[in-house]
Amino acid sequence: MKLTRTAEYALSALLQLAEHPPGTPVSSHLLAREAQFPERYFLQVLRSLVTHGLLKSMRGVDGGYTLCVPLSEISLLRVIEITDGPLDSAPVQSAALPGRVLDRVNQTMAGIAAGAKSRLAMVSLADLAAEETPAALTPVSRADGADFGPEFHLPGCGCSGGVETRQTVDN
Repeated sequence: MKLTRTAEYALSALLQLAEHPPGTPVSSHLLAREAQFPERYFLQVLRSLVTHGLLKSMRGVDGGYTLCVPLSEISLLRVIEITDGPLDSAPVQSAALPGRVLDRVNQTMAGIAAGAKSRLAMVSLADLAAEETPAALTPVSRADGADFGPEFHLPGCGCSGGVETRQTVDN
């Protein structure tokens, strides 16, 4: 999974605004300069965040942008879906794969997308900004010791079925 430049700009803007006193407008010019982003494109991202209710914009000499929602109430999933659209898997279409194989590929892809959405929804921007690593950012551990995101089990493969997540247990 890759974080797009648009999502990166949105995350940066939200995290920067959280560092300023609440209710104090910060200009787009200052935000873009601090992050070293091109201001024209950055303005489009800020407008999108205003449209989706995460930021408030104020016009005028002392105008700028302020947070409308605390970082603890903004999930990483929400920011990604605002900037990039819904995080869903499109069904694979293939004449080369037999029906049952294609169905299983589509089940796998849907399970991965659901697991990614679930994991991203658990992480708030406050978690990302925290000094200490919060539990929401702890990798999920497989029985064989490999650390991954949520572990996926496909129905009909001898597994338990559905999407299952496990927390890492300290030894």
